[in-house]
Amino acid sequence: MKEEQLLNYLKANCAGRRNIQTRAQLQRRLGLNKDQLTSLVHRMRCKGLPIAGGSGGYFYAENAGELHATIRWLEKRSEEHTSELQSL
Repeated sequence: MKEEQLLNYLKANCAGRRNIQTRAQLQRRLGLNKDQLTSLVHRMRCKGLPIAGGSGGYFYAENAGELHATIRWLEKRSEEHTSELQSL
């Protein structure tokens, strides 16, 4: 249910980068904590839903460019985590 609620909210209120909302805003509006929101976004992305975002928050991608920017941001984060793990 929460996944559908988040998807509907993003489509209606956060379509395109110009309508990005911070994690804190989404958490308050949807009654979620940080871990719940992060988990929902992860699951939705794994299902192929175009949930875009970055350090500023999340939004529903309207075009390939917005998705590509999100992919680049996720790849950078992944490389940083890999580097941290290798350093331990």
